[in-house]
Amino acid sequence: MSKKVNYKTLLPRMHYWHAVAFVLTALAASFFMGQTSHQLTLGHLAKDELMSQKSAVLVSGSHSVFDIQVSTIVIALMLLSTIVPGLYMTRLQKQYANGLKKKVMPWRWLDMAVTTAIMVVTIAILSGVQDIMTLKLIGGLMAITCLLGWLGEKAMTDGKKLVRPIFITSLITGALPWLLIAVSAVATPFYAAVRAPWYIYALYASSLGAFSLIALNQWRYYGKVRQWKDYMFVEWNHLLITDTAKLL
Repeated sequence: MSKKVNYKTLLPRMHYWHAVAFVLTALAASFFMGQTSHQLTLGHLAKDELMSQKSAVLVSGSHSVFDIQVSTIVIALMLLSTIVPGLYMTRLQKQYANGLKKKVMPWRWLDMAVTTAIMVVTIAILSGVQDIMTLKLIGGLMAITCLLGWLGEKAMTDGKKLVRPIFITSLITGALPWLLIAVSAVATPFYAAVRAPWYIYALYASSLGAFSLIALNQWRYYGKVRQWKDYMFVEWNHLLITDTAKLL
């Protein structure tokens, strides 16, 4: 007979070691990542001086707002990812225990909303998306997806009537940013006749794989499939999937 896993003991250890890994990754990024920067722009209408002989002819234009370094984003992501695990081990110990007991983890979804938005926005920038408002839209949709995950857990505690529509809506809001990224990813070899660096394709695979596993983990929890009846097992899976995706 197999011994039952004690997630109550393992979860704090996972928070500790993941926080250590995030700090070490931030340090490694500061030392080893290059200073590659990407220009972010704001779209607007502009007057075409050559065509505007008799009347003003407006064309689409863009204005450079600022440049951002990828290494800065990675370091910020890693440091932000240490905040919630650190709070779980200190000031939020009781809240974390109550969340596991009530099967609703608002702090987890808040952490995911912020860090997931940063992750996907970074991937969009690396894919060639430069417009600031488009990037804000991508980040906002990912944050809404995580908010819906929290609402889905609350719906599970109150009754299952709204779980399915909430879950389907979260799939839609989570897929839309990837649709925007996919357009840029396909346009790169189609129009520029070049391929993106290998690590961008690796980011696509690891991030999409992680988001798919998160959705599967949540759906099985909603359906109470086998081990997913244990909420601590669900929390363990969330931590393993999301933190691995961040580190990758």
